Amino acid sequence: MYKVSKNFLTGIILCLFFLAAVFVRTAEESIEKIPSIISYSHHTTVEKPEQFLQVANASETDKKESTEVTVYNKNLALVKEDRVIQLEKGYNEVKYIDIPSQINAKSVLFTDVYDPDTQVVEQSYEYDLVSTQKMLEKYIDKEITIDAKEGEASKSYTGKLLSHRDGVLLETSEGVIQLKNIEKISFKKLEEGLLTKPTLVWTVWTDRAGEHQTKTSYLTGGMTWQADYVAEVNADDNKINLEGWTTVSNRSGTSFPQAQLKLVAGDVNTVSPPPQMMRGDFALESAVMDLKEEGAGFSEESLFEYHMYTLGRKTDLKSNSSKQISLLKANKIPVEKEFIFDDRKGRKVRTVLNFKNAEDQGLGIPLPKGTLRVYKADAGGQLQFIGEDSIDHTPKNEDLSVFLGNAFDLVAEKKTTNTKRDGKVLDYGKRCEEQTKEVLLKNRKTEDVSITVVEHTYGTDIDILKPSLPFAKEDEYTYEFKVSVPQDGETKLTYIVKRCW
Repeated sequence: MYKVSKNFLTGIILCLFFLAAVFVRTAEESIEKIPSIISYSHHTTVEKPEQFLQVANASETDKKESTEVTVYNKNLALVKEDRVIQLEKGYNEVKYIDIPSQINAKSVLFTDVYDPDTQVVEQSYEYDLVSTQKMLEKYIDKEITIDAKEGEASKSYTGKLLSHRDGVLLETSEGVIQLKNIEKISFKKLEEGLLTKPTLVWTVWTDRAGEHQTKTSYLTGGMTWQADYVAEVNADDNKINLEGWTTVSNRSGTSFPQAQLKLVAGDVNTVSPPPQMMRGDFALESAVMDLKEEGAGFSEESLFEYHMYTLGRKTDLKSNSSKQISLLKANKIPVEKEFIFDDRKGRKVRTVLNFKNAEDQGLGIPLPKGTLRVYKADAGGQLQFIGEDSIDHTPKNEDLSVFLGNAFDLVAEKKTTNTKRDGKVLDYGKRCEEQTKEVLLKNRKTEDVSITVVEHTYGTDIDILKPSLPFAKEDEYTYEFKVSVPQDGETKLTYIVKRCW
């Protein structure tokens, strides 16, 4: 009986030792299978977002399924991106990369297309981008290797970095040395916290594991657009052919390949100015497209109190580049060349082209503000630049006047020949003054011309007395005279301006 019990106990003890060994070995193998926490975190929870305690799963997304970019006139753009994100059930850390460095992180709007309950519960914008200076700061009191030049030869040093100001101080086995002629710096790894691209880091909660189709919208600075117009005036100066171009500039810090492009013309109000534009190289691309080709050009529509132009095809908006895209073409638009003498705008006769933005004149579409440049063919048929002017946002059926420059062969001389003041107080306590004006207009051209003379005045009771030529009253303080001046001749205009106060 005693022998049986002893053998039984021995067997029990051996079994216990065996089981313990198996348990330890299994545990060690399990630990070896757990990835580094730096690259992956595998704690999962299905608690609701408001009960969030810590991030569960990690993922990264930079692949844009589709992109729409709406650019405004004032260094501002709205970006809408479709991306697929891989999520686990519960909480996930998502790094949303390949975004503009000038993004307004406060404007980000995230939507899960098929799972509306999926939501971003935390967001941080990380923009501590890697650079030599940032790496050196992170490596203070850590080991690095530096190749420095001494005379004609180079030598490699390895040691603990003490300082990187005014050269590099390195603590080596030979003592502390200062290195200045540095050719190469070698770091063991990229220090944690430094990024190669600006990144939005999200904590995303979902109750469904798998791929999620998402839409993300945000505002960014560094993007703008403007309209540029090119006009060719005919030999008689009474018609023009007009082409409009959009120039879209992208200095946001990232590219938008194959983007749906929309442009908004109008003065959109923003509370604070967008971020400053980045410095850097700036390339110019040109995309010429026949607007008669279906879906190629811009279509226009009203948007609130603005106008939006949508490009009928996708286009690449490369970082640090400017792209020109055809906006409109219109031929044989009637114009009127006008000579104007307005001494408030100078002492010379101005040359302007007037035309109407109307459908029956060959236009009739809202014109975004921009610069209009005018050309004319010389005697040899070669186009020459004859002037440019800025135009404001111009609705359809409105008039435009384009100032091209001062007329070379037209001269205007204006003077006040007499001033008469009433020494007594008139009815209702008024006093009056009469000034006699004389405008001498000289035409040294080989053709007759008409010059518009503009008179500006002020006061509460104004009148034009004894004019030598008829005039039109444009408003309470502005009068215009149409003066004919013969070729190689002169015309004198006289009138009296009476004003009372």
